[in-house]
Amino acid sequence: MLRLIQIQKEQNDLWDKFVWSHPAGWLTALSSWEEVLKEVSPYVKSLKLALIDEEKQQIKAGLPLYMIKTPLAKRRLVSVPLATISDPIISSEDELKCLLKASFDLMARTGSSNVQIKANQTKDFFGKTSLVRAKVWKYHLISLDDKIDSIWKKFDRSSIRKTIRKAERHNLQFRPLVDKHDLKIFHQLYTDTRRRLGLPALPFEFFNRIYTEYGSSQNVYFLFAQYKGLDIASLMLLRFQNRFSAEALGWNYDFSRLSPSVFLYWKAIQLAHSAGAQSFDLGRTDPRNSGLLHFKRKWGGQEKEIAEFRLAPKASRWLAELIQSTKLMEGVKLVSATITPSWAFKAISKLFYRFYLE
Repeated sequence: MLRLIQIQKEQNDLWDKFVWSHPAGWLTALSSWEEVLKEVSPYVKSLKLALIDEEKQQIKAGLPLYMIKTPLAKRRLVSVPLATISDPIISSEDELKCLLKASFDLMARTGSSNVQIKANQTKDFFGKTSLVRAKVWKYHLISLDDKIDSIWKKFDRSSIRKTIRKAERHNLQFRPLVDKHDLKIFHQLYTDTRRRLGLPALPFEFFNRIYTEYGSSQNVYFLFAQYKGLDIASLMLLRFQNRFSAEALGWNYDFSRLSPSVFLYWKAIQLAHSAGAQSFDLGRTDPRNSGLLHFKRKWGGQEKEIAEFRLAPKASRWLAELIQSTKLMEGVKLVSATITPSWAFKAISKLFYRFYLE
């Protein structure tokens, strides 16, 4: 008989074993992700829910859930903060209904204002629930089942293949991360890029913890493109089971003519293919970013959706949340455009994520 429980710390090994074994599992659903999040904000607490067969001591379904309560916003339940890929770990609509009921009960007990759940593989199960689709992102999944030469031929000839060949003619070199000093190089490239784009940058501690937690097991990779001995671009990949995902990218704008990011994506795809992965995704994209969507469509992958579902809020609360999030983002953009020192932008970004975790 199945019983619904809230996972305790002493049950984390059981939970992680379940995440690793389930088709909807992903790295950010592991219990160790809480330690990554705590490097960004102290206002986060894991409240994982699970359907467990107590006789067999096996988890059958689960919802990796976090409570977020900051001084600047109402308490919320989120699955999963700072995860570009996330799912309820379920196999049926009935399992989802059971876990949602438990999350609503938890919302009432904790005084939370809403439940936010991202879904990728399982989003179709939400059709008959009381949650509404609040956000949608696109991602582009490249199948790695073919030989690498066949995958190459699916790339757009003029915008991707020719660009990669051009980078190779300029003798761009590829290398992996060697030590934590390289992690600082990655973070500087990433931060400078986010600043140019008017977006907040996650703090160094976030990436350092990811490297600490997942580096030795090769579930995270940091890749670099070099030109004449100088690191001009860097890419972070996450790996779980048979899937690789491009998660964070940075490049030196002065070398944009060499297209180091395109070169790095190609090297990352080759790495994933040689590691025996079945798929590689180019990372999550806001559907309003038509330029980035156009670029990613040139790689010959399948365009899919990731959705975030929430309880339908009252109109007044929805408007307040929209105004708050818009003001925060516009504030960060203003800072990125007007404050020159890199250290100042890093400090503002750190505060942003400390209080505004999604």
